[in-house]
Amino acid sequence: GKTSLLQAGRYPLVAEARARVLPPGRLIGAADYPSAALPEHNPYTFALLRSWGPDELPTAIAGMSVRQFVRRQVRRMTGNVLLAAIDQVDDLPTESGTRWNASQRFWRELGEALAEKELHLLVVVRHDCVRLLPEELRAGVRYEIGQLTRQEALDAMTGPIALAGRAIGSDAATKLL
Repeated sequence: GKTSLLQAGRYPLVAEARARVLPPGRLIGAADYPSAALPEHNPYTFALLRSWGPDELPTAIAGMSVRQFVRRQVRRMTGNVLLAAIDQVDDLPTESGTRWNASQRFWRELGEALAEKELHLLVVVRHDCVRLLPEELRAGVRYEIGQLTRQEALDAMTGPIALAGRAIGSDAATKLL
């Protein structure tokens, strides 16, 4: 649902604008690097920075804050704006504990980065998980996407495919739906 809309919707088209667009970010990362080999780090910050900077060395970003990463990206960019998205916020813990404390530290870091006004951020979250967001993010512009009609769902499947110069038969789209 949400991830597909992010990947197939307008986000890829933004890259054509005069902006530096980071890959969609995630807060839960694959354990593709041995955590014991890294300096102490926040797992949510690390997962986000790994997804925003897939070519970055894990050891270079492990101790980095979101604000430090954003500043580094701004120095490297040629466009006027730094755009990013965070997907799957719903995966964050909702109850107190070690993981919840790490998520709260992550939100503070993200707030510090956003306060500098160099980063424009889209956060993709289910309606029932908006409460997970800190107040600063909940106060931003909010777009709610309701349940799609049958025709809208068919258009959502066939539209991106058509933009890529391909087609899917209506029978196949209906079966997929």
